[in-house]
Amino acid sequence: MFRNQKQLDAVEKDIALLEQSGTRYQRMSVEECIKQEPGLMAVSHKLTGGLYLPDDETGDCYLFCQQMTELAKAHGVEFMFDTQVQDVKREGTRITRVVTDKGELEADVYVVAMGSYSTKFMAGLG
Repeated sequence: MFRNQKQLDAVEKDIALLEQSGTRYQRMSVEECIKQEPGLMAVSHKLTGGLYLPDDETGDCYLFCQQMTELAKAHGVEFMFDTQVQDVKREGTRITRVVTDKGELEADVYVVAMGSYSTKFMAGLG
């Protein structure tokens, strides 16, 4: 969905990626968007158009994450939810351990899963 002309004008970059990947798409006017999804009628005055991807699918993100968690646990992954990272110790560019509010942790592999905060957090680590 595009809410202003600037977004609509900037869609060319997205379309180039879609075409490069062979993804089917259709540019849509506001009227076509409403025909595709009648629930948009109430906000039609806020729209300038849309991009429809007929092969795109969605799923239950919560269920997916729950099932992935269980699968990872079955393969030996240990999750520590609600744990605050206080410091990251390293030697050169290699992380050697992580200091948390629940103690120090050492692992073969570390995963940073902080969403949009990941880049900022990792920037200080080189």
